Amino acid sequence: MSNDGELGDVQCTFECDASSADWLVLSASVSEELNQPYELSAALSTDDVDADGTEMLGESCTLIFERDDLTNPYPAIIHRVEDTAAGDRLKEVRVWAAPALWLLSQNRQTRIFQEMTVPDILDKVLGDGLSAYERKHETDLSRTYPKCEYRLQYDESDWAFCERLMEEEGIIYWFNRDDSAEVLFLTDDPHASRDVESRDGGNDVAFSAHMGARECIDNFRRSSSMRPTKLSMRHFNWTLPSLFIEEEKEGQAGGDGADGSAIGPTRETYEHDLVPPTLHEYTDGDGYQKNDAKEQAEMRRELDARDKLVMQGSGAVVGFCAGGAFNLTTHDLEGEYVLTTVTHSFNSRSATYSNGFSCIPAKTPYRPNRHTHKPRVLGLETATVVGPSGQEIHT
Repeated sequence: MSNDGELGDVQCTFECDASSADWLVLSASVSEELNQPYELSAALSTDDVDADGTEMLGESCTLIFERDDLTNPYPAIIHRVEDTAAGDRLKEVRVWAAPALWLLSQNRQTRIFQEMTVPDILDKVLGDGLSAYERKHETDLSRTYPKCEYRLQYDESDWAFCERLMEEEGIIYWFNRDDSAEVLFLTDDPHASRDVESRDGGNDVAFSAHMGARECIDNFRRSSSMRPTKLSMRHFNWTLPSLFIEEEKEGQAGGDGADGSAIGPTRETYEHDLVPPTLHEYTDGDGYQKNDAKEQAEMRRELDARDKLVMQGSGAVVGFCAGGAFNLTTHDLEGEYVLTTVTHSFNSRSATYSNGFSCIPAKTPYRPNRHTHKPRVLGLETATVVGPSGQEIHT
């Protein structure tokens, strides 16, 4: 604990009820990013030379960064343990851990979902998968999602399948955390965030080249990039072949500073049936009457423009987290920002803690990258025709 007015050192502790030994943290790092499970790594030491680090494999643990009365816990499940040193007095191991969501990448299956919305599918897959690890998820979804006639998880892990659906629907996620477990939180609001908790209270964070009595940012730099200026979609509705589904969205120049998503000649992203919109409300003789192309065009345009202005920096604000919002003060670029990536680093030998981060202006809509590829069927497959109960042949 520090004296009044002084900034205390950061302490880092490790807890795992599955281990009979008391483990001291020699060094640790945590990397987290919006729409990715965070990953923690910790080098641990104990004076219990008979301790077996492998008894922690697959078990829950918590890595805690603490400064004075402020704590930032990272609960996770240990998925790798490595013996690093053993002697007459000490034993050292390194552990890697991640949220339970990451463990859903360790399976692979094929199954069909019919007449369900994407949130319904996510509730089913995530609910079943996370509950096995005594974890849960929460949602705050405001869009009206169309009912999908047919969605296929094909030769993919539960994690890859959920990632793909969330990327296609522009759903953002992060993890709400306490000392015991993480909760996966899903939202479709591109401006959603949670306030960073600083040691001084509130979410104001000052810029200062020298650490004093307050948590601060000591490096903050701006990166402006040219981005596509226009998104066009043209898709085929096979039930109404004479009517194409078409949408366009363009960037609008304006505001403070150069906007790389709106200036210069037109730079168009043209999408044609690679990831088509969802067709729904089928009527016999009239085909599919509705689609979500308008919403999809808006989300895809927001993704194209997202990285037009990205800030990167470093500092020692323990409460920084992906999805966290903070107000930068005492800097030329002061204002509201939302963190997209954060990396915490701790070393007990040098008694140091620091973090690096990326963020975007709070007014910039955030949408997740669409990097999870949709599986393809490579050749012929046998299958059972889906149709009404009791009918062997159905078209």
